[in-house]
Amino acid sequence: MFERIAKRILRIGTVQKRLEKKVSTDRAFVAKLGAINPGEKENEVLKRYFVHKTKMLIIIGCAATALLAVTVWAGHDSGLLKEGGTLIRNDAGEGGYETYLVAQVKGEEYPLDVTVAERKLTKEEISELFNRAKAELDGELLGENDSAEHITQDLFFPESLAEGMVAAEWSVSDYRIIDSSGRVKNEDVSEKGTIVRLSAELSYREEIVIYEQYVKVFPPDKNQEEIALESLKNAVDAADEATCEDTEFVLPAAIGDVPVTWKEERQNAVCKMLLLLIILTALFLYHDKNRVREGYMRRQQQLLIDYPQFVSKLSLLLEAGMTIGKAWEKIAIEYRDSKEEKRYVYEEMLIIYYQMQEGLGEKDAYELFGQRCSLREYLKLSSVITQNLKKGSEGLGELLEAEVRDAFESRKSLAKQRGEEAGTRLLGPMMILMVIVMVIVTVPGIITFSG
Repeated sequence: MFERIAKRILRIGTVQKRLEKKVSTDRAFVAKLGAINPGEKENEVLKRYFVHKTKMLIIIGCAATALLAVTVWAGHDSGLLKEGGTLIRNDAGEGGYETYLVAQVKGEEYPLDVTVAERKLTKEEISELFNRAKAELDGELLGENDSAEHITQDLFFPESLAEGMVAAEWSVSDYRIIDSSGRVKNEDVSEKGTIVRLSAELSYREEIVIYEQYVKVFPPDKNQEEIALESLKNAVDAADEATCEDTEFVLPAAIGDVPVTWKEERQNAVCKMLLLLIILTALFLYHDKNRVREGYMRRQQQLLIDYPQFVSKLSLLLEAGMTIGKAWEKIAIEYRDSKEEKRYVYEEMLIIYYQMQEGLGEKDAYELFGQRCSLREYLKLSSVITQNLKKGSEGLGELLEAEVRDAFESRKSLAKQRGEEAGTRLLGPMMILMVIVMVIVTVPGIITFSG
């Protein structure tokens, strides 16, 4: 389907004119395309290339449109934040929710994850719930702190029991340092630390179990942004406590004397997605042109590798008494009849052979062969052959034997060079493996020593 669309687009007059201009101004690129597709007409090669390129751009465009549509739809306002900084609570039993908001304070924006708890049950509702509730306590009291002897981050107080419908009542000995939600307010704590007693009253029908834990709180190292976020969180929690039995959660409009405005974060993902799609399109266009360049380089390398064998075949057939034309024909026909993979030197031989069958002179044909291969070795060989056409094949065999020796020496040098390049490319992975081994060996020892 995409290929048919691409072909129709390429038939448009303005598009055809732009392609013709592209072809006329970038003949080097067109020559490389023709070189890696020997024997094919230039128009057919160009048509196939531009159809493939247009098809891939259409696919990328369709994917980009779909991704942008999904991103825009996913990034629109959730509608949770009402005018005046108000969030709607879920009813009891439906669970709370979190929303991502941005607070604007004096022109600065502070992102904040706000948790909106479900509506708190009244005393009558709690009394009814206790008849079927089961006590459950699942908490990680220390949170991200390593030890109760050194508390610098918020503690985790489990708040729900019996599938989230029964609350656990927490109390602390000093609410100035740790509040009832486990939030640590340690900006004013002394450097020596302060011991605080934590107590949780778990209610299950008529039974009450008290859990106690002593922790030592130390002051944190906070920057200005962390202090602003801490103040915002405290203000949001205070607003939550003040409106916990209401159907609406009114966000704080100010922190002290500083006004705060609220908005929902949105559409940032669209910009990121657009940037990603631009990068992907640029990478595709670069890869598409680089693919042709790499194909041309592979062709040139293959021509170099096959050169000694090609010259050796010519030399043997000449020594057997064949003329250069008959030797050329035999090699080309044998390749055509037994071809298993594309070898560019023999593809070029076939092209020259067919052109000689159509009336092209031998001298012009061999010169064209050297030009099409466009390597120094082949240009030299075509020159040797054309110079000896006038005086026959006498002496050509010796020249080709010398060329064979030089070609095999060049091939040895090329193989050595490629081996050195391969060794250099392996150096990077070897260094990575060495680093991994060092990490595996040293990390357990460091952990053991630290413990």
